[in-house]
Amino acid sequence: MPAAATAKQMLENVLAAEKQAMADYKKRAEQAAKFGDKGLATHLETIVEDETGHYEETEKILRGW
Repeated sequence: MPAAATAKQMLENVLAAEKQAMADYKKRAEQAAKFGDKGLATHLETIVEDETGHYEETEKILRGW
């Protein structure tokens, strides 16, 4: 991730990182479900929910910029 020169750019970087984290955890949750590990899949889905919340909060801050 590139260094941020401004606070807004930092938040935009955070937004991109959250989006990537959501995609990565979702993929791992799908893999865990395919493997048959329902507990891990459920845990990873919970993490996706948390990351989604972080993404939405950051997005709200940026909309007010």
